Amino acid sequence: MKLTFQIFLFLFCICGEAFCQDEEFFTEEVLEENQFFFLGETHGISSNYDMARKMILELKAKTNFKYYLAENDLVTTMTLNEYISSRDSLGLKTMMEGQGAIASRCVERYEFYRFLMDLNDQYEDDIILLGTDINASGNIDEIRELLEKNKNPFIDEYVRENWEYTRLAFSVRDDSWNRVRDSLIYLNYQKLEDYFELEDEIIFGVWGTDHAYKAKTENADWFASSLGNEGKKGYSVIQYYIDCEASMPWHFYLNKPKKNKLFHNRKWTDIKGDDLKSLKNRRGE
Repeated sequence: MKLTFQIFLFLFCICGEAFCQDEEFFTEEVLEENQFFFLGETHGISSNYDMARKMILELKAKTNFKYYLAENDLVTTMTLNEYISSRDSLGLKTMMEGQGAIASRCVERYEFYRFLMDLNDQYEDDIILLGTDINASGNIDEIRELLEKNKNPFIDEYVRENWEYTRLAFSVRDDSWNRVRDSLIYLNYQKLEDYFELEDEIIFGVWGTDHAYKAKTENADWFASSLGNEGKKGYSVIQYYIDCEASMPWHFYLNKPKKNKLFHNRKWTDIKGDDLKSLKNRRGE
């Protein structure tokens, strides 16, 4: 089938501030023609979250969309949804501190989830996170707790199958990793689309740049390109960076300018107020 995913390659983040050529991301024409709206990022850049907030605010106001496809596994997003829906910022922060990936436990991401809590208070329909990625986080305890709590045959089968998907993905050679992983991400989406009845839903997502590409490359048929192969219409915004603050080591940014600052934008200790006080009390500090 003809690829229907569009790509929008104009967004730059300079000196930690994000800007674009047009104040409006989603024109009436773009909204009428597309179902999926993706923001492609290089993980660990502080300004990613500024752009995500800007796009979400606009898309929510114009469409009241409900589903956010996240580059996480389903177990992680179901746990996040519990904290976000209950407005449990302390539980959210504690969970994030236990995550292994540097980009998953930065202050900016915590504040982004707090932003979703506040935004959900303004609308009748909450934004729900759906993770379609394989389980690469090794969150065994969370998986067991989820299966015991939900007693849902679909979730049980889905999670167990994804554990096998993870084994498969990590068993392949490096040059096949992207091809296998994105094919499994798309397979997961197909299952969740049927279960959650997403066929006619407006969907937003933030993904690593490659996953948001509209066309197959030599290495992989990416998640967005796989959606396009099936005739689904989508719109991708890709970010480029100059002199932005990062929270990951330099070797992660081999194709980025060396002006990138190699320090975390803000440390956990920079969180002030009731959240930090409550956390210290809980730990007996």
